[in-house]
Amino acid sequence: MKEIAKDYYEEWFRSECGFLIDCKYPFERGELNKSAFYLHQATESFYSSILLVFSNYKPKLHDIEELGSMAENYNSELLQVFPIATPEQKECFE
Repeated sequence: MKEIAKDYYEEWFRSECGFLIDCKYPFERGELNKSAFYLHQATESFYSSILLVFSNYKPKLHDIEELGSMAENYNSELLQVFPIATPEQKECFE
């Protein structure tokens, strides 16, 4: 099981980093929607990798709020990644 978790981590971490790198260039060109899309993909991949590494399961969904909620079961510090306690924080998240 440890080897499977390691393989998931290595595979998904490369993907996550790629999405983070890819969001930079559209942002610099003022293509904010495209940059936001890549950030969303990176976030989805990060949460998915946490779920795969700790539970060997990745749900077939793209809702980062739901994925984050599931990932937080493995580390409560993830609650701080996208704080949504205030209306302003919730608006920024959405």
